[in-house]
Amino acid sequence: MRILKNRTAYVIQGNYVSHGSSHGWEDENEEATLTEGKRSLREYRANGPGQYRMIIRRIPIVLR
Repeated sequence: MRILKNRTAYVIQGNYVSHGSSHGWEDENEEATLTEGKRSLREYRANGPGQYRMIIRRIPIVLR
């Protein structure tokens, strides 16, 4: 049996622009599945100002 060393997280990031300058990409939300990530991204784009994107991040699983 294979032991997983990483888990996949789908992270929604937002970039807000005020007075002509950008604040950079900040993590807004993290989802466990791609389907939930796409749903969350649609909600952020529909309801919030600024730009939004989804990135895939590998998070190490700590084995004890």
